[in-house]
Formats: sequence, structure tokens, C-alpha cells
Amino acid sequence: MEVEKKLIAINPPCFSPNYFKLFSRINMISKRILRSNFIVDSFILEIILICNCAINAQWTHVNLGPTDGKVNSIAVNDSIVITGTLSGINRSTDYGNTWSGINGYLTLCFAMDDSNIFAGLGSGIISSSDDGITWVSPDTNMRYYVTSLAVKGNIIFAGTSQDGIFKSTDKGKSWTAVDSGQGAYSNEIISLGVNGEDIYACTDAGLSLSTDNGNSWSTINNGVINSLQFINCIGVNGSTIFVGTPGDMFKSTDNGYSWAKDDSGLNYDTSIFSILVNNSDVFIGTTAGVFISTDNGDSWNKASNGLPSSPGQVYCLTAGLGRAGNTNLYAGTNNGIYLSTDNGKSWTAKNNGTVGSGVDNITGYGSHVFAVIKGSPIFVSNDYGTTWKAASDSGLGSRSFNGLVVTDSTVYAVTPDSGIYRSTNEGGSWNLINGGGMDTLAPFSLVKSGSNLVVSTYNNGIYYSYDEGISWKNAGGDMPNS
Repeated sequence: MEVEKKLIAINPPCFSPNYFKLFSRINMISKRILRSNFIVDSFILEIILICNCAINAQWTHVNLGPTDGKVNSIAVNDSIVITGTLSGINRSTDYGNTWSGINGYLTLCFAMDDSNIFAGLGSGIISSSDDGITWVSPDTNMRYYVTSLAVKGNIIFAGTSQDGIFKSTDKGKSWTAVDSGQGAYSNEIISLGVNGEDIYACTDAGLSLSTDNGNSWSTINNGVINSLQFINCIGVNGSTIFVGTPGDMFKSTDNGYSWAKDDSGLNYDTSIFSILVNNSDVFIGTTAGVFISTDNGDSWNKASNGLPSSPGQVYCLTAGLGRAGNTNLYAGTNNGIYLSTDNGKSWTAKNNGTVGSGVDNITGYGSHVFAVIKGSPIFVSNDYGTTWKAASDSGLGSRSFNGLVVTDSTVYAVTPDSGIYRSTNEGGSWNLINGGGMDTLAPFSLVKSGSNLVVSTYNNGIYYSYDEGISWKNAGGDMPNS
């Protein structure tokens, strides 16, 4: 069975964090926050690598093992599935059953033509002509934060954060700005879509349309879609256009001249992140999972059995042929990628080998490197990060971690809820070292100074131990407590 190819918007929402331009946008956001129903998440990642090895002027991406994480975008070509995450691109050749990490670029979106896959990054575009095995940077003047991509014939369109729309007619080697007529605030492109000769641009100021390959644009903000409407995604089913916003679903049956709310069966104020039109069914990814409509959007039913519920965001959806000729549906979430082989009735996690969305802490000594990944156990590598395995949870359990400290023979793990753990066998087992009531002090960070341990706490100042945690004393003096 051949999967019908229609407009599929699988780009992440614009209010995903723009790490490189966040601070320059605070002033703009503060002025417009009252007319946008969205949340700006910001994550600050500090990675400090301490090891007694020579520093080389080159970097190699390392895969931190079988963990999940936020999936921004998905590309599918039969059995090959490729995901874009905050930690890079992952690739599967068996319908998502197993994965390998390809690179470490912050990847926000994908688009495909007959022979290439294009990936939008936080600083430009890369492409692959071998189904994602290798990637090159073909662009000479595209160095923007690329939020969305779309292909129309031999033309590639790229939407950016704050810099408008660009197009390329030479496989991404050169780019030309094409955003004339979009109006104020429309340089923030969240998603792009192509339907026949029409090109749609979802912006933070409504919806724009071009019928001449992007040379000119007109806004189609009519009725309930206005010039201040934040549009996340778009999908087209025949003559029906769907758009998703941070709070509602809208539908037009007259090419965008008029719009109506299309939220029967959806919870109030449900944010819509992605739209997938697959044959006669319409799927949407929302803050509350996946919903399906079998009547062209007149009503919606939840289709999230097996998907994570907390958090429940589904950022991207796409479809591809399954092994038995059926249709596979793929959903990108905060907890990795999920697969449905029964048209959304049930979903199964497919994260064996994928890379997590964030490394909270990494440190090492010699060839031994330890890493803490958000929502995952501690990982350990004994070959400078080439291969990884999960450290034992013996004595440790499932906890969150504020930090790690590694010496030549000992690993210390700081947890905010139960104190400090120590391992003397490279993470094989762990013991609490909370002598003197340290377990009640919410430790924040630890350093080893000579033979002493020094710990900062959230609201109780600094403590030190001279006997490997058997007892702890307050540092006292003039040190403030918070």
C-alpha cells in the first residue's frame, strides 16, 4: 500500500527555545506577551569536562547510550527513520527498533526531495544524499536559526527565527531572502507547508501565502485568524486547510478566506504543535498527546494509548510504510520517539540507542568519564567517551542529580532529595555519606579539596567533611546561608 503524500507539517513550534538569540528577544517578547498565549521555555546547559588528558583542537560526537529525549522532527523513508533532537541526529534502519547517533548538531526540522534529506539547525542547514549516513554543509550564506523547511520541486524553502524566509534553487548551495509582503512581526517563521502551487508560512503574526514560489506573499488572516495570531503548524486535506495555534485548532474550507474553530473533542486551551494528513485521516500532536479526526476535522478523538502522559507533548508526527506494507505512524515527544502500527490506536516507545535531550553534568578522571542525562541514570565510559554503559543503581535508586565529582578512585553523586552518594568501584555500587544529618540539608554541589569534601546547600550554607562523609560540619564564618 502506498502512503498518500500530502502536506505534512513536522516542524517544531517557534516557542521552542532559541538558545542563540534568546536574550536579544526578551525585549520583543515582553512587549508582545499580552497578545500571545504561549510559554517560552529556556534551558541553560553547562558542561564542564575535567580530565588529565591532552587537549586537542578537534571534537568528536559521542553517543551516551540508550536514553530518550525531546524529538523536534522526524523524517521517514521506508525502513529508515531519522530524528532531529536538541542533542543531534539519530538514525534507524529497522523502523525505529534500534538507533545510532549520527552527529551532535541542534536539529529542529527536516525536509526531503527525490535524492536528499535537508536538516535545519541552530546555525544553518546540512544535507545528506545517502539516507542520513553522512551529512555535509552545502550552504554558503545560510547561517541562521532554521526553524522550518519545505521542498517544492527543485526549490528549497527555509524559515528562520527573526530573519524571514529564504529559498534555494541549487540544493542549498546559495540562498535568497524571499519574504516581501509578509508584514510586521512576520519574520518569525514557525512552520512552512507546500500544497500544489501554494506555499504557506506560519508566523507569530498569522498565516501568509505565496503563489509565485515565494517572490511575493499575502496574509490570509481573516475571521478568527487575525494579524496577532501565533500559528504553529499547518496541514491540508484536499480543499481544507488546518492550522494549529498555542491554544486552538482552526479550519478553512475556502482556501483561507474564512476560518472557524475546529476544536470539538479537544480540551480547552489545547496547544497544537503538529498536523499530519494521512490518507483520509487527520492527526494532530498536542500538549495532551495525539488526536485523530476521521471526518475532516469536524470532531476529534484522543489516540494516545501508550504515549507518555506527563509530560504529554507530541511535537511532531509523520507517516511511512511499515514492514508488512502497512502504514507506520511516528510521534516525537519529550520522551523520545513512539511508533503506531494500528493508525494511532496504540503506541510503543522506540528509543533503543537514541541520544538524550540534555547532558546535565559530565566529568572524568583519565579515561573514566561519567555523565548525568536528564531523566536517565548515570552513564559511565572507560574509554574517553567512545562507548558508554549505565552505572549500577545498586544503593542509588532512581534519582535526580545536581552534580558529579570524580577522583582517581572514587565517584561522588550529589542528589537534592537524599544527600550524597559515593562509589569506589566505578559506579558498580553506591553508599550514602550523609553523616551528621547531611541528608536533611539539600546539597547543591560538591568539590574535593585535598582530603576534604566541601558541599554547598540550598539554604543552609556550606559544609565540609574531613573523614569521607562520616561527619559534616558547617563552615561558619561570614558565609551567607543562601
